[in-house]
Amino acid sequence: MLPGKVLLRKRLNSLLHVSVGPVMYHYWNRFSDNNDKILGQPSLIGLDSADVYSQKTYLGGKFSLLINNLDNVLLPTTRY
Repeated sequence: MLPGKVLLRKRLNSLLHVSVGPVMYHYWNRFSDNNDKILGQPSLIGLDSADVYSQKTYLGGKFSLLINNLDNVLLPTTRY
C-alpha cells in the first residue's frame, strides 16, 4: 500500500489544531506473497481472485481536529 496525503494545518489556539486536505491510497497485492495465507485461496471466503489481485487507487479527503489539553510535555496532566 502506498499512502499519500497533503494536509493544511491551522493552529486556532494553544489547545486546538485543525487539518484538512486530499488523501490518496494505492493498493496492490501479489499471489506469491499470499500463497500460504487466506488470500492464496480467496474463493474460500467469498472473494474474487481477479478483484483481490488487481491494483486499486482510492482518492478522498481528510478533516482532522486535534485537541491537546496537556499542561506539560515531560510530566503531563490534563487541564480542566
